[in-house]
Amino acid sequence: MAETVISYCIGLTETVISGIAMATTNFKEFFLSLSATERQAFARKAGTTVGYLQTHIIYARKMPRRKLFDGLTQTCAKFSGPSKDKLLAFFYETKDAA
Repeated sequence: MAETVISYCIGLTETVISGIAMATTNFKEFFLSLSATERQAFARKAGTTVGYLQTHIIYARKMPRRKLFDGLTQTCAKFSGPSKDKLLAFFYETKDAA
């Protein structure tokens, strides 16, 4: 499996296995597939914290404001995560009552 090295302005270098996100269908699955170190780097790059993502965002309990949504979109692109359309569907899809 090919590896992509992602360098961050803060000097942290992460190795991310490309293709992890391709097999996932939504943001929650993508985010939970990342290692703890990758989650920290992802959250920092998106402009938030791992705790906020794990508490509110991956369960779609809160809708991210524009600035955070843009950060998530850009960071997902860098981490081979869900596209903007998939992020929109994740937060705004209608859930059927069981």
